[in-house]
Amino acid sequence: IAPPGTKESYSSYGYNLIAAAIQSASGTKFQDYVNREIIGPLKLSNTGFDDVRRVLPHRARRYSYFDPWTFAVDSNAVYRVPDWDYSHNTAGGNMYSTAADLARLGRAIEKPGLLSKESLALLYRRPKVGTVQASMSFGFFVSDSTAPHRLLNIGGSNAGLQAALFVYPDEDLVIVVLANAWGIGSNSGEMGGVLLRRLAAICMGWPEPPPVK
Repeated sequence: IAPPGTKESYSSYGYNLIAAAIQSASGTKFQDYVNREIIGPLKLSNTGFDDVRRVLPHRARRYSYFDPWTFAVDSNAVYRVPDWDYSHNTAGGNMYSTAADLARLGRAIEKPGLLSKESLALLYRRPKVGTVQASMSFGFFVSDSTAPHRLLNIGGSNAGLQAALFVYPDEDLVIVVLANAWGIGSNSGEMGGVLLRRLAAICMGWPEPPPVK
């Protein structure tokens, strides 16, 4: 906790507050607004807001080498992570998708189309509040001005799930990785950051990033 404008801090609650603001300003349920403005126009037919009560064809089951509740590691056991209702996290999670749909989303934010030129410029710029410059812009991490390649990226993790989307607009490179497991040493989305940077280096012939210690 810190006074406004003095510290950057990610919070799912913050995104849920943004969802409430969007809902109030648009006069439309947040989920319906996202369907109308993003999912529909981009034809993301395998993306939506999850309802664990409904049968979803091809839904992936979740697994973990960690105990989903205690985080204890047992290298001889793989746990089946039970389903649970996550709908309270309106804008901070609780969506399903496929790698193909996420790649389509990545393509849509490389250049004007879904977003205007002006909106894209805001998306690719780190915002500044007070004396603090944030590393995130509208839900994406944004590379700073010293980075050798412009990058928008976002990753996520929940018990038995990992996902990551990397967009390099200048290289027209979009990389997506989804996993229905928490592997040993990777239970907070670590796979997404390390693996996608290595894949980008391989695809573009860049020097491989140093290993994470």
